[in-house]
Order: sequence, then structure tokens, then C-alpha cells
Amino acid sequence: MNLKPCPFCGGEVVMHERFDSISKYVHKKAEIPKNAKFLRSTKYASGTLYYEYREKVFVPQCCDTSCMGRSQRMFKSEKEAVEAWNRRADE
Repeated sequence: MNLKPCPFCGGEVVMHERFDSISKYVHKKAEIPKNAKFLRSTKYASGTLYYEYREKVFVPQCCDTSCMGRSQRMFKSEKEAVEAWNRRADE
């Protein structure tokens, strides 16, 4: 998918992939999304077992370090991130 140039400086834009900084928890390991990073399992004194993971997220950002052109949101799919970045107010 192609990203439009930065709307602020006209520069090249890249898609960053990273893992969300917020952990999520589930009761079954099978519930962890396929593109997520498994961190650990924890068993509490009550006997409850939790699986901790972080989801992969996508953030479009301008390559020019002096430009502030970047998305303020993290997206769960690359397609969603590209659609949001390529949307312009005048369209």
C-alpha cells in the first residue's frame, strides 16, 4: 500500500511497526492474537491464570526529522493506518 507524501512538508513517509506499550490480558493462551507478542503467564493465589501480551500496532510517520508529520494514533492493521494517513481534509 502506498502512503501519500507528508501533508506538512511533502516529504517521504514510512510505516513503523511496533508493539503497543500497554499490556493486555486473557485467560486462555489461544485468545492471544497471532501478531501479538506473548510476554508471560501469571498465576495468582486465587488460582486464576492470566496470559499477558502486547499487540502489534502501525504508525505512519514523516522521514524528515525536523517535521512533526506523524500519526497521533496507533492502528491495529497496516491497511487502517494507510487509509487514515492518506485521508485529506480537502477530499
